[in-house]
Amino acid sequence: MKRILAIPAGVLAGLLVTGCHDDGHADLQAFAEGTVRESGAVSVADTHTPASSRETFAYAARGLRSPFEPPGALESLAVDDQPLVAPDLDRVKAHLERFPLAQLRLAGTLSGRGTRLALVQDPTGTIHPVGVGEHMGTDLGRIRVIGDAGVELVEVVRDAEGWMERPRYISLAGRLGDGRTE
Repeated sequence: MKRILAIPAGVLAGLLVTGCHDDGHADLQAFAEGTVRESGAVSVADTHTPASSRETFAYAARGLRSPFEPPGALESLAVDDQPLVAPDLDRVKAHLERFPLAQLRLAGTLSGRGTRLALVQDPTGTIHPVGVGEHMGTDLGRIRVIGDAGVELVEVVRDAEGWMERPRYISLAGRLGDGRTE
């Protein structure tokens, strides 16, 4: 039994002695020492600029599209001469405002006596008649136009400077778009 334990102990001792032996890494050591001497040490003080002496940065990407939205989805409808968009957050929310627009489906439209209604199906399968001016979607969407092929609405979403309007379109084919006609 002692002989069996002596063999692995001897092998282990041999490996330890071999691992400590220098077998030609002098060139690597010389390169590392030469590199440090040539370049010198870098001081944190050399690369840091105090906040008081830096230029101010003005964020100028307000009007640019988010990389997470399809092209054209965040075009602002507000004009500089018009007052800023401000949603009414105190109003009672409609039933269809519980669901994102992507979960709502336009089932059809009804016309009669000078009015037009859109029939919108929620994820539970219930169909709701809605008219122009009513709200739907989680982003404060308000219906602007009900056409034969779809519903145009505008959502009010937060941006860096407050609120902005975002056009949306739900077609009878079930597609959600950004409100632009092709």
